[in-house]
Amino acid sequence: MARAAVCVLLVAAAGLPALGSPPYPALVKHVLTEAAVTAGARCLDGSVPALYYSGWTAAAQRGTWLVFIQGGGWCYDAMDCLGRSAGEYGSSRAWGDSLTVDGVMDRNCTNNPSFCGANHVFLRYCDGASFAGFREAPLEVNGTALYFRGRAILHGALDMLLDRTLPFGMHRAERVLLSGCSAGGLATYLHADALRRTVAAAAPALRDFRAAPISGFFLNHANLRGDAVYTAEMQNVYRLHNVSGGVDRGCLAAHPGAEGWRCLFAPYVYPHVSTPTFVINSAMDQWQGEAILGGVLPAHFPHQHDASHGVPYGIPEWTPCLQEPYFNCSARGAQMWNRYRDAFMTALGPPRRPGHGAFIHSCHLHCAARHAEYHTVTVAGATTQQALTRWWEAPADAPAAAHLYTPCRYLEGDVPDRRCNPSCPDIPPY
Repeated sequence: MARAAVCVLLVAAAGLPALGSPPYPALVKHVLTEAAVTAGARCLDGSVPALYYSGWTAAAQRGTWLVFIQGGGWCYDAMDCLGRSAGEYGSSRAWGDSLTVDGVMDRNCTNNPSFCGANHVFLRYCDGASFAGFREAPLEVNGTALYFRGRAILHGALDMLLDRTLPFGMHRAERVLLSGCSAGGLATYLHADALRRTVAAAAPALRDFRAAPISGFFLNHANLRGDAVYTAEMQNVYRLHNVSGGVDRGCLAAHPGAEGWRCLFAPYVYPHVSTPTFVINSAMDQWQGEAILGGVLPAHFPHQHDASHGVPYGIPEWTPCLQEPYFNCSARGAQMWNRYRDAFMTALGPPRRPGHGAFIHSCHLHCAARHAEYHTVTVAGATTQQALTRWWEAPADAPAAAHLYTPCRYLEGDVPDRRCNPSCPDIPPY
């Protein structure tokens, strides 16, 4: 294969729009290099992965990099992965040449002053295991070869950005924020320390590398019938994708052998993450209600006969409350959600290490910091954007207690609206 052509977005102050003024530059597609493909980087269907890049637009942020890992769930067994391989989360074949991303990657400097002018990287997701798996040989499923190569995609993308012979320039990075939402948020926990070491080795001017995972703190929790559905699904992801080589070494030492699957869950990984981390999550997360509290296993799992992807909202008596807790939950339903909130906060624990922090809200949202709610959901008088900016602009060893925002509890009395946080929107955007 010929070396993939790499386009470069050249920017010069004279040619830029005024800060905070449109048009904003789009993220431009860059196919991973031949070296990355040789090392194994392939989407589930065997197509070549890509990242999307937009260079700095403000001289003051030319040394700042925001690397965002796309989410999109996981594929839990072979037939699920076969189905996924035919779509955009398992194949790059239909990916466009450019895209724009809102929220933390907003280029509007009025809305997002700390990151609007930075180098932006959006790493698209097509492996189905949070960039953690690697199987040397493809797996044939119903006559189709599937490639489980997430780890090779991640490292191939980073190597391309750091390559001094290519025009991206990450080897000159001074500050890096690694982020991502949902499965990309989980990937942020899983890979922050390893990626920090890789960037530090290649970028001599690097002085600050931090992480801000969004909606990636998924609980190892039973559904509302007491069945460990999500646990079983992620255990099979760990086995099917051969994830053991792509998770935190410290976590694996704490959970050796047959317990290694726990290291595909943020609550078990996060205590071992040394990278300064700002956790952004809802304690009443919409997806966790849908797929953890309300999920059931499809027939014959983990050897499905079709390409079913889990069964969300599979407990009918709880579905209205799980879908819309503000107006559809009884007092008992509000109590259920508050117990989940408490389990979430117990699993997270109060961040104590210097440089860490957390913004945990009670809105029934998922990946809100990728959307307009980045600027509207508040806790203790601060929006997500304001809280993240304060943490980012504070010293890397600032006390964690100075950057801790905690969620309220749903109202359990005889009330028409169970929201405890008036900034939560009526209709979830997810």
